[in-house]
Amino acid sequence: MTQEEQVRDLVYTLWRCFRFLHKHSEGGKASRLRVLRVVHRHQEMTQRQLLDHMAIQQSTLSELLKKMEEDGLLQRDPCPEDRRQVLLRLTSAGKEQLEQMEARELTRNIQYLQVLSWEERETLLSLLTKLDNSWTEQYPRKDCRCKDSGQEEAAE
Repeated sequence: MTQEEQVRDLVYTLWRCFRFLHKHSEGGKASRLRVLRVVHRHQEMTQRQLLDHMAIQQSTLSELLKKMEEDGLLQRDPCPEDRRQVLLRLTSAGKEQLEQMEARELTRNIQYLQVLSWEERETLLSLLTKLDNSWTEQYPRKDCRCKDSGQEEAAE
């Protein structure tokens, strides 16, 4: 196998694994889970701050937040300092849903990784962390105005 073939195969396999995890995350509700996680972590944040974390279209986020508010998972209130801004907070139902989604996700992820031994998982984690750290250092995110975006995105 040539170096070019090896690199192609590695990147293609990483892409397939990511696509699988993304597609199977909460039955296609990965964006909802990300919103719950980020808002919970910050306890309260503006819609603009969330948009920076999510790196998706404003219209897509607005529609998602509207549905989540209708489902009673979060509340949107005018920001007292700037009435043009909207503050987001999880409701108790939103916190409960987050706990349930994360529990189901953990169960699925344990099942997905059962094919690897403990040592193989540690090796894989070490290698992926090395890639992530290198890429984060070499290619900082320019589209996110959040000061801690690297930490936030890595945690999701």
